[in-house]
Amino acid sequence: DRRLKKSVDSISSLIQRLEDCPSSIATAAITDLIVTCESEIPPRGYYRACQVGGDDSTSKHMVPGSRKKQRLYLNVKKEPNWDRAVQRPCVTAVCVIYPDKMEF
Repeated sequence: DRRLKKSVDSISSLIQRLEDCPSSIATAAITDLIVTCESEIPPRGYYRACQVGGDDSTSKHMVPGSRKKQRLYLNVKKEPNWDRAVQRPCVTAVCVIYPDKMEF
């Protein structure tokens, strides 16, 4: 149990959180979104934005290929150079649908 906590703490220290970034990143254009499980480190260039399903730290969801519920996180990729950002599609809206709650 102690080793698991240490492992989770070391993973957490590797994850870049959006709220800890400088304002140049925080105000940059969003160019991509991905969802990761609690134990996954987002790919390079992505920032953990928030937990999916609310801010409740106990909120967990079933993940395909897993036998246990895990926390899910929304991660964003940002482009701080607006001259480059306007040359590609940027994310302007997101809609999260929960099929298990009959949201179709």
